[in-house]
Amino acid sequence: MKSQNQKLLAYLQKSKSITQFQALNLLGIMRLASRIYDLRSAGHEITTSEIAVKNRHGKKVIVAQYQLNRGE
Repeated sequence: MKSQNQKLLAYLQKSKSITQFQALNLLGIMRLASRIYDLRSAGHEITTSEIAVKNRHGKKVIVAQYQLNRGE
């Protein structure tokens, strides 16, 4: 069985980016920032940006979006 770090890295390698909501729904990862920290500590270059999304009440909120640098 793949670890959360392995699942996340594979997802980032084939997808453009990921947010906490996507990580929870698609990969079952509740602590995305911790897994990003693990991958960065292992030498992977991951950038963070802030994006605006609507929450379930239709209100605009800012969330972190992570992206693997494609130079890897």
